[in-house]
Amino acid sequence: MAYNQHPDDQPPTNWKRQTSEGESRQAYFSATGDPAFLLGVHFCSLLDDESTPASELARLVTPESRKAWGDFREVGDWFRSLKDVGYGSIADRALGDDAVAYFKVIPGTVENYQVRDEQIVSAIIVTVVNRADLGGWRVHGIGDYFPAEAVPH
Repeated sequence: MAYNQHPDDQPPTNWKRQTSEGESRQAYFSATGDPAFLLGVHFCSLLDDESTPASELARLVTPESRKAWGDFREVGDWFRSLKDVGYGSIADRALGDDAVAYFKVIPGTVENYQVRDEQIVSAIIVTVVNRADLGGWRVHGIGDYFPAEAVPH
């Protein structure tokens, strides 16, 4: 990756560590205790499958965002156009609001690795929200972060 920054302002050379398939699988299984993470994986898996009915995706999104998704074809086509998709192993909670979480989708992931240092990583964000009134977590948006205060809950 090329960085257009001053030579003294480069990322650490050891910001990531290569991991084996087994280590990556273990990280995935440890994250599966988090319902926000599981929803992110499930939603993206359904988007990636062209045969998924819109009704199945519609059950996973917030009622407030439902109209914006349309029939899910456009977002599905866009998602399937992404190459070498990987996922972050943690759904980060919004600052000061544990009911909103951000699941990271990382295109161009051709190898397994562990992030060892704070690092800016280019990612697509799936914003999910815990909606007790709906019985659990729902997807509110995909693309960039939705600020917690802008997510109905």
